[in-house]
Amino acid sequence: MKKFLSIVMSIVMLLSITAGVDLSAYASGWGDKAEKIQFNTIYTAEPSTLDAGEHINDMGVTIDRYFDAFQFNVPIKGTVTLNMEAESKYYFPLDYESRIEYIIYNSKDMDNELDVDYRILTAGFSSARDIYYGKYEWTLPAGTYYLVLQYDYNSFWGFDQEGICEFSLSYKPNFSRPSNIKTSSNSYSGFTVNWSKVANVDGYLIKYATKSDFSNAAYAKVANGKTTSKTINGRAANTKYYVKVQAYKKVNGVTYKSKWSETKTVKTLEKKAYIKSISSRANGFTVKWDKVNGKLGYQIRYATKPDFSNAAIIYAGNGNATSKTITGRAARKKYYVQIRSYVKQSNGNYKFDAWSPTKTVTTK
Repeated sequence: MKKFLSIVMSIVMLLSITAGVDLSAYASGWGDKAEKIQFNTIYTAEPSTLDAGEHINDMGVTIDRYFDAFQFNVPIKGTVTLNMEAESKYYFPLDYESRIEYIIYNSKDMDNELDVDYRILTAGFSSARDIYYGKYEWTLPAGTYYLVLQYDYNSFWGFDQEGICEFSLSYKPNFSRPSNIKTSSNSYSGFTVNWSKVANVDGYLIKYATKSDFSNAAYAKVANGKTTSKTINGRAANTKYYVKVQAYKKVNGVTYKSKWSETKTVKTLEKKAYIKSISSRANGFTVKWDKVNGKLGYQIRYATKPDFSNAAIIYAGNGNATSKTITGRAARKKYYVQIRSYVKQSNGNYKFDAWSPTKTVTTK
């Protein structure tokens, strides 16, 4: 927590009364003395751990300078959040009395402090807990960094340089949410979702529901960051679905997720027969379709006119049939073809589904 405070204080000081510190102020090899830390772990920071000696600050005041240093690693570009708590207000950028400065260095350039923007999420005092707190965040590219907590002490200021604080760092990789979401259905039992690839992710989650608020949502996982399509099967026929996609990445055992994409809709087809494929043969053609459960049989109609005004209709087998070959037609002739399924009702009458979309084929 202390560590966290030091970061915040440094940022504030960089923007206010302190001009920034050159590493020459620290003893040679200071980086070797930095404590290596992990995200989501609480640490204690004591600026008096390392002595940088006596200095003259920007206001011409002679001060004793101390610091504490920590090393952390950012695996891919992301947001680092600092949470800190301390009994002393001097660790927080609440007013001009703050005496702590946070400085950050990239391990590739340890002679110059890194200029990074930070955001104050919250900072204040909890009377219930009698403690000061702060929460801050900044964005860093992949790399190894040093967090230095610098503490300036002067007896006139009247506080103890031995103060400590508790802090923790958390991390969330920055990657965009999936975009260009497209949905389609060529089946009564499912639909397909497509999206644009998101860089540096491990996979995607597809969320779908029949309610627009997703209160009855189900999920499908794509465990490959390079895959940009997923077919969802086993769904209800003739039903509208709401769909959105989320990217995820696992870093050091923690799974991070992007924001959800925009919502798209898709409607599964009515539960009836659809032509799966149609192929030509000498003086005829073969029609194939998927079996539709609960149907008594199928009918096929074909014609040389697109409006089917000269159509012929044949029965294509029982409910288990999935293909029909039609012969004795004219050679090298274009035909328009449709299929439909039917059931027998309790009153003995037959009920036919609507004709499927038209397919064409030219005989050999």
